[in-house]
Amino acid sequence: MTVADQDGGVRERTERGLGNATVSLTECKQRRKSEPQLCAVLEEACMGEPNVDSFFSTRGLHLLHLNIRSLLPKINEIRLLSISNKVGLLCFTETWLDDSIKDAEIEIENYFLIRRDRNRKVASKLVEKLPDQSGQYGESHILDFYSQQEVKVDGFSFQKVSEAVVLERLKSLNISKATGFDNIPSRFLKDAAEVITPCITHIINLSIVQGHFPNDLKLARVIPLYKKGSKLDHGNYRPVSILCSLSKIIERIIYEQIDKYLASQNLLYEFQSGFRKSHSTDTCLLYLTDYIRRVRVVDKGNFCGMVMLDLQKAFDTVDHGILVRKLKAIGFNDLAVRWVRSFLKDRKQVVDIGGTISEPQSIDCGVPQGSVLGPLFFLLYINDLKSVCSCELFLYADDSALLVSHKDKSIVERTLSEELLKVSRWMSDNRLSLHLGKTEAILFGSKIKLKRSPGFKVLVGDHEISVKDSVSYLGCVLDCHLSGVGQAQKVLAKVNQRVRFLARISSFLDRKALLTLASALIQPYFDYACCSWYKGVLKHLKLRLQTAQNKVLRIILNLPMRSHLDISHFESIGWLKVEDRVSQIHLCMVHKIVHGVVPRYLINYFDRVRDVHRYSTRGSSTDFVPPRVKSNLGKESFLYVATSLWNRLPGDLKLAQQSQGRNAFLSWKFKQHFTLRKEKGEKNITVQCNLCLPATNLLSASKDSTSNLKKHLKLSCFFKPAIHSRVLQRAEMASDDGGERSAMPTIPPLKQATLSTSAITQKKVNSLVLEFIIADV
Repeated sequence: MTVADQDGGVRERTERGLGNATVSLTECKQRRKSEPQLCAVLEEACMGEPNVDSFFSTRGLHLLHLNIRSLLPKINEIRLLSISNKVGLLCFTETWLDDSIKDAEIEIENYFLIRRDRNRKVASKLVEKLPDQSGQYGESHILDFYSQQEVKVDGFSFQKVSEAVVLERLKSLNISKATGFDNIPSRFLKDAAEVITPCITHIINLSIVQGHFPNDLKLARVIPLYKKGSKLDHGNYRPVSILCSLSKIIERIIYEQIDKYLASQNLLYEFQSGFRKSHSTDTCLLYLTDYIRRVRVVDKGNFCGMVMLDLQKAFDTVDHGILVRKLKAIGFNDLAVRWVRSFLKDRKQVVDIGGTISEPQSIDCGVPQGSVLGPLFFLLYINDLKSVCSCELFLYADDSALLVSHKDKSIVERTLSEELLKVSRWMSDNRLSLHLGKTEAILFGSKIKLKRSPGFKVLVGDHEISVKDSVSYLGCVLDCHLSGVGQAQKVLAKVNQRVRFLARISSFLDRKALLTLASALIQPYFDYACCSWYKGVLKHLKLRLQTAQNKVLRIILNLPMRSHLDISHFESIGWLKVEDRVSQIHLCMVHKIVHGVVPRYLINYFDRVRDVHRYSTRGSSTDFVPPRVKSNLGKESFLYVATSLWNRLPGDLKLAQQSQGRNAFLSWKFKQHFTLRKEKGEKNITVQCNLCLPATNLLSASKDSTSNLKKHLKLSCFFKPAIHSRVLQRAEMASDDGGERSAMPTIPPLKQATLSTSAITQKKVNSLVLEFIIADV
């Protein structure tokens, strides 16, 4: 074994058995140093005492048992345990400790045993480890919070449903979903909907009237899904809870009634983006990053500190008694509260592995996994968290972020520490476990200000929160400058990995299958939260992102890896380049804002021109007021980029229907940049370059003489030489085509654009059109 000397040296003592004799080898210096992190833990536990023996004799000897795989990922937690419990010896095992291993098997004489079993992560065990409730944020605090929102007592009750509503829910069942423990598939309920609707309607209404949820629908079937790593380790499986289809129908009807009441009373926290209609991680990240940029730009270079909270098994540790009291404070009447209490209690689950069913196990706390009402109940459970925060709070279900801004970094540190302490007390009173070891903090600011003010520190009592230069929130990497570099590198790593996979299987699949795989496995990485990070990425990283997309395109189209790509290749599969795709997503988000299908905080974020002044102009009804920014950081914000793109759109696209927005913007990105017109009664073809020339200057070319056009293309046009012949060819084709053509409205010129070729004739308009892609810079 390996032992540590008092002077810090490490020696190795071994014994080898030879038959019946035992030979003791001499002690020798070990060449390789021992694990420095383990020594640091013991050194910190000793608190720098020079005499280790006297230290342990006065403070006592403690033995801490841990699995060896817990050392590196949980070094901070082990360090805290070593200090708080006065650990004298750390003992690591290769197997996880559980209830089958008794204390007598692992304890050592004269040592106090401290063990951290695998099952200590179970929700009920986490609740047992929480400190006693202080009562500061108890029932009276909840009542005060909702009384300020003028909530009526017993203002909400469940209503009976009609057969038409139940029939609609039955026909909307997803037949691909797994079957619950009752073995009644969704297909059966959907096919027999018209026959069984009266019976199911009677069951639902009886449940509402009696305030009782059927016990037979409370049993869940849990299937472990393999994630990664060793298949022999149960920690590498994700448990998936499957409920009965009939249970989900009842829950869906109840959910709609509760959601309608919450929306009418505006009770849910505005910046809670989880499990809500029209809300997503994209909208949360978009507003969060714009808030940080706005704080640093508008307030003239403030610091902005952010702390991201980590909750352990938040959904599984919800206290049923506290949840019921909060529902009562929200306005649920006694019958509705009784129904919810019946829905939560006496739930059981069985584990199904290869058809083998375990014995049912009771669920004492938490909201039901896999249920429709579970996420909504959790949102209501943490809805009053904002009442203890005087800083900005952004939520996506249990992913919470606290933000504080000020010109003085010390004020940011002190305020965040105070707010985090209040939040930790609220968590304790609500029986939620805050994992301080995984809670992270970051300080946003300019490079100069951060360099001049090093050493950001956030404390919760005596515990110091880990401060990082780059953090991941909702799957998006945010660095202290909001440069987007970390997220771009993450996207490149993921995309290149999947490009290699796509290349290996490309010879076995046709184009359609490859396109489907690429759209499902690769394109989402480019799209995710791109409005929050892409515009701040450096030019060379944008080029690498485009190069990665080009690789995918060549694999789909079966082109040589060095072949040139133009817009016709992208158009053949209906893709846009990365830059244009980001612009399209910006426009789609603004289009949703116009139609009100986004969170309220985004709708209030944009100002219409018509709301600022009453002058009737062409764009007053559809345009937005652009923000005034001077710095590059402000120009990277979603508000600035999206407003600039939207105000340049043609009027008909701004008025597009809600369902037509994405396709309309896709077509517009492929819109013409050259306009070829043949005036009525004339033989000459008019060629207008909307980029290189003002809208009033036209170039005329005929079949016999195209010198002006050739001169323009050769000397001053931004088009690549490969496009020139295509333009001339189309001009000559137009001059050969007989008949009269009506003039087509010109497109206003853009300041900068990157052009590529695609010759498509629009049959719907009576003119010849060349369509090119516009890549706005």
